[in-house]
Amino acid sequence: MRQKFTWSQWRDRAVVSKSAFCHRLARGWSQEESALTPSKAQRTARRESPFRAIPKGKVRSFQAFAEDDAALEREIEASGLTIRDFLAQLVHEYLQPK
Repeated sequence: MRQKFTWSQWRDRAVVSKSAFCHRLARGWSQEESALTPSKAQRTARRESPFRAIPKGKVRSFQAFAEDDAALEREIEASGLTIRDFLAQLVHEYLQPK
């Protein structure tokens, strides 16, 4: 059975960063802590992929925020959306077929 947590509950438990929380949200809230640990290939790809210039108004991908919580906070503030709306938009874009 899946259990949903709010960001404040995760923060209080000091379990994950905001970016990991976003990943968790998109994944469907699995409870295995191993789901938060990226594979070696994902870590390598993340290191090799620099931030790209994103046109204003576009939401960055989850990977762009993987190592920089401050970037996520700036992006939310720049978008002018509430955190809930921003996350909903981010999840919607993440789940779109490529």
